[in-house]
Amino acid sequence: MWISIPVVIITTLLVFYFSTRSFVTELTIALGIIAAGLFVFLAIGLYVGAQLEQPTKTAPEALDLGTVDPGLVGLPMINVPDINLDIPDIGDAGNDLVGCLVSIVVWIAISLLLMLLFWLLVQLFAIALPWILLALYWMFYRALKLVLDKAPQTRGQLLPSIGYALLYTALYTGWLFMVLGVLQLIRLWTTS
Repeated sequence: MWISIPVVIITTLLVFYFSTRSFVTELTIALGIIAAGLFVFLAIGLYVGAQLEQPTKTAPEALDLGTVDPGLVGLPMINVPDINLDIPDIGDAGNDLVGCLVSIVVWIAISLLLMLLFWLLVQLFAIALPWILLALYWMFYRALKLVLDKAPQTRGQLLPSIGYALLYTALYTGWLFMVLGVLQLIRLWTTS
């Protein structure tokens, strides 16, 4: 799995990069391939009677509240002092040596500020990404568990397996096809 994920990402990016079709068309094709794969996976899983293992629940370790300082329970408050800067008008910066130096200093300060904001954004994304992945894992696990709970009833029966697989594939990917269809209609409407 860990080897196939970069291969799929690189292949998808190359297909989008070298393709002459629109981005929405490429996304529709990629979603169609994903939906076909999901359908085959669900149909085979239902036909053979595959089931997901139940995760083992372990008791969380007891939290000793006697060591927690009650003053630290709330969010920390940061006292920011009022800063009153008298910034001169630099609208005509660059006409003389002082104006040129001021515009260079302002350019460096804005660049540093943008770098700091980018760094903060990356840090926020690094913190949020595991939670997003955990939510997606839980959603897919629950969805597959819901589908594969029907596996004992469909084991060895081809038509019910295909029916359930088709139904759940339509439910899980159909809304994405609708969104892409609306995007395609908006694109056609704006170009005409």
